[in-house]
Amino acid sequence: MKKFLPVLVIILVLLVCLCACNKQEEKDDTIYPVVLQPTSEYVGQSLLNYMTAQKTASELDFTSSTSGSYTMITSINGIENTTNSYWMLYTSDAANADTSWGTYEYNGVTYGSATSGAETLTIISNGVYIWVYTTF
Repeated sequence: MKKFLPVLVIILVLLVCLCACNKQEEKDDTIYPVVLQPTSEYVGQSLLNYMTAQKTASELDFTSSTSGSYTMITSINGIENTTNSYWMLYTSDAANADTSWGTYEYNGVTYGSATSGAETLTIISNGVYIWVYTTF
């Protein structure tokens, strides 16, 4: 009996260690915003043109769907729109943003919801454009 107790304790300790080592890491389901800061060569062009250039350079992956004259971004970097979740665009371009439609804070700066889509939103000098995956 005296030898049985230490062996039992050792077995229990090993089992606890084995279970702890096999513990799976928690999955991070956070979808981070996609921040775009086009260089001066894109000023005056549409945000969609810039995004297409980034896609060609393998810096950004996105898909879009066009209906009539309207283009909707349907996925960014493999994250697709769903029935209740969409990629929403925010911008530092105050002339093309409406804070009553919504705001997004990033690095201590508040950005307004873009009043037009990527296909018609014209890039401004030092403009910041942020795609945020939003669930309603």
